Amino acid sequence: MPELEPAAPSPPSPRGRALWSARAWVVQGLLALLVGAVGVVLLAGRSPGGGGFHADVSLGDYDCSQGRVCKLLPKLVRHGTDGSGRVFHYTTNAAGFRSPELPPEARTEGALRVQVYGSSPVFGLGVDDGDTLPEQLARALAVALPGRQVEVMNLGLPENFLVSQLETYDGIGRAYRPDVVVFVQAEATRLSDMNARVRQIKQSRVLTALLATPFGQNLVNRWQNGASELTHLLFGRGMARVVRGHMERLAADQRERGTEVLVFQLHGALDDVRRAVPEGLRWEGLTSGLAYDAYIASPWVIRGEWHPTAEGHRHFVAMFAPAVASALERVAARSVAPR
Repeated sequence: MPELEPAAPSPPSPRGRALWSARAWVVQGLLALLVGAVGVVLLAGRSPGGGGFHADVSLGDYDCSQGRVCKLLPKLVRHGTDGSGRVFHYTTNAAGFRSPELPPEARTEGALRVQVYGSSPVFGLGVDDGDTLPEQLARALAVALPGRQVEVMNLGLPENFLVSQLETYDGIGRAYRPDVVVFVQAEATRLSDMNARVRQIKQSRVLTALLATPFGQNLVNRWQNGASELTHLLFGRGMARVVRGHMERLAADQRERGTEVLVFQLHGALDDVRRAVPEGLRWEGLTSGLAYDAYIASPWVIRGEWHPTAEGHRHFVAMFAPAVASALERVAARSVAPR
């Protein structure tokens, strides 16, 4: 008797294929969420806790009522303690930025304007009023350009990365029509900065309620830090494309107004910034030449943290002030050139 060949399996019905596909997507989605949650928890365990959200700035000092930019409340008078235990004092002006006061939007003829954007080193955590990087830059430019009226505006905010700096420029800074825009230590591949974190908390009743206890403060801070690190590890390079879109307004202002753009890195290279710059934007990039470890170990940094000392601010300003002065000279030359 001949052997019977096994029957070929019947192909799954279209409905069966669709059901399997839906189940597969659900399972893969749940696995992805599980892996992401585990990653956040692991990174959160290595992240700083506490309720301050920054070593020296309280969450309650932030004002998020003006669009997407969370800046500090106006007319604050505060003190903090740096990593070495030294107490420093700082104030904010009527606009919620570090003193001195911002000038009126309409300026006198012949005046030149510089805006400096950055995170806590530009804001000046660790140093007293008068010793911040923008104030040191103003003094250096007064020496380099005698007879010129130069206004230097400090638009830096603690833990404020490049995407938020560009939003600050778009929503606040550009109305002053700056001649030169300087970005210091531009974090071009990170989006979850203080601006995003504060807005996330203020828009969430759950996160706001957690902040009522020290345990909750620690939990929220660790969770946000862990999520930020995981996002950066997974999507860091792609973030540059997001930042590039925010730079288009700056590029348009350069074409229309001749705005000069300069980037100075306290440590590290300019590779991430280059990936974020849109085609056609003219900019000058400078670095201190220090890698992160060398920067931290240098005499220009406060022991126990990464903020520059007052002398460090003078040291680093001396590296890029000549480039700012040259840019201002180009602006002044264009303004008197025959049309």
